[in-house]
Amino acid sequence: MCLKIVIDDRERNGELINTLTQFQEIKLIRKRLSTGDFIVGDRLLFERKTVRDFAGSLTEGRLFNQAKRMAQSHLRPALILEGDAQSWRNLNIRREAIQGTLINLMLIYGLPVLRATRPAETAHLLLYTGRQVQRALMGGNATYKRYGIAKSPQSGRLRVLQSLPGIGPKRAKALLQTFGSIRGCINANNEELLKVHGMGRALAERICKIVEEPPVCYK
Repeated sequence: MCLKIVIDDRERNGELINTLTQFQEIKLIRKRLSTGDFIVGDRLLFERKTVRDFAGSLTEGRLFNQAKRMAQSHLRPALILEGDAQSWRNLNIRREAIQGTLINLMLIYGLPVLRATRPAETAHLLLYTGRQVQRALMGGNATYKRYGIAKSPQSGRLRVLQSLPGIGPKRAKALLQTFGSIRGCINANNEELLKVHGMGRALAERICKIVEEPPVCYK
């Protein structure tokens, strides 16, 4: 089955493009994208950032504006961070600051974050995720649930909240009913969380500890 991948015409990485062109099952289309770098199978929107790009967009204040635009897309958005362990160490950014940023991206903006060590691996990720979605679509509604593909904004919000520890479908629904949005859930303090049906103090404290974002500090 042919998989269409639209790539932004400003993407110039030769290794990534050459790898994509080697897959016979991919139909590669180059055009200008207003948001993101790749559209896979008319359903998935990917933003690719090298470790250096990630650090630069964070320090310059562009990262969360980009995340907001991605989250507002009608496509299923995700972020690919590209770089090896040495690339991360060279940033001289504290681990806590990186973790706080990733928590923001994944839990508040609902952007899954995938990791790749080099451009060729990014190309393979695009292919693999496209294949997964194709299989999910062919498998019916049950496969949607299995692969975590949100069929509506509401189901997407529930899926994001279920990534928190101890939060299953019932508690996720109760959180949304209480606070109205993912941001409201994340910003709630211990006492506010205790008002949610089925929420215990230990679980409320655990959630607050995980989603608390540390300040961005540099060595």
